Amino acid sequence: MDKIIEHGNLAEASLLLVSGSLSIYAKRDCFRYGTFKQVTITGESTEDALHPNRQANDCFNFRELAMTDWFRLKRLADQREIAFDQSIWDIASLIHNHALASNRKLENKVLIAEKEGQAAAYAIMAIKKPFTNVKASSQLVEWAGDPIAAAAMLVHAVKRYELDELLVNIPWYEKLLAEQLSHYPNKDLEDGFTIRIMDIERLIEQLMPYLREKNEQLIESLCIQRRGDGNFNLRIADLEAVFTSRELLSLIFDHTDDSSQSSNEMQMGLTNHFKQVLQDLFPIPFPHAAGLNYV
Repeated sequence: MDKIIEHGNLAEASLLLVSGSLSIYAKRDCFRYGTFKQVTITGESTEDALHPNRQANDCFNFRELAMTDWFRLKRLADQREIAFDQSIWDIASLIHNHALASNRKLENKVLIAEKEGQAAAYAIMAIKKPFTNVKASSQLVEWAGDPIAAAAMLVHAVKRYELDELLVNIPWYEKLLAEQLSHYPNKDLEDGFTIRIMDIERLIEQLMPYLREKNEQLIESLCIQRRGDGNFNLRIADLEAVFTSRELLSLIFDHTDDSSQSSNEMQMGLTNHFKQVLQDLFPIPFPHAAGLNYV
């Protein structure tokens, strides 16, 4: 772990993503962040003829990925506002690498939704291979495009591949997809991944274009500095507070609706005015780590 952190600092990384939450990570300031809504689509839940997603099926044509679709996928991927940057080569190679799918003994399937001959959305899913006894549930890996088309396509996938269920993990900022799938059973879960802030000054500098769009006047007064005891001083708009590593990470990445213990502890020590000032800038929407870029 020390070597990894040393390498990250030398590479001028601002964040370190970890696909786990073991104590060895927590000891080096790697903490869980955020929650997501997990929607479960089953074959039985798609039978209602009046269900809006079933009605949407009539508007779209669904087909599997062809080798001539890479530019279409790239165009749809580029429309996303919150995502890992992916070249056309990245998209193709990551789909074929099956990183998340193979970790669960599943395989990637890619569906494309078309409307009037044009690609409207795509969905990459890790699904069970036929005639295999795998305990892991099929799940959505990544999607892009029209959320109405994407939601209808996920419902279609359950029937097309005869799945017992399809899990759809939706980050807090993907509100349109969550709305389209709100009729299905869902629950809020804590993300199983952890993250470490490697360099807070570098991170804030990288976030400046986004933060300025949210509140240009307020961001000019923001200053976060690491203290000698490992905690952080945060100053903004004539307000000042001390945050632990966990509290700072929660401030930056946890949605205000999150119920994590670290988020609650942080909020307890602040005035309502201080909370409102911080909410004008944070949290930062962060791509779900269990996608194509999963490591």
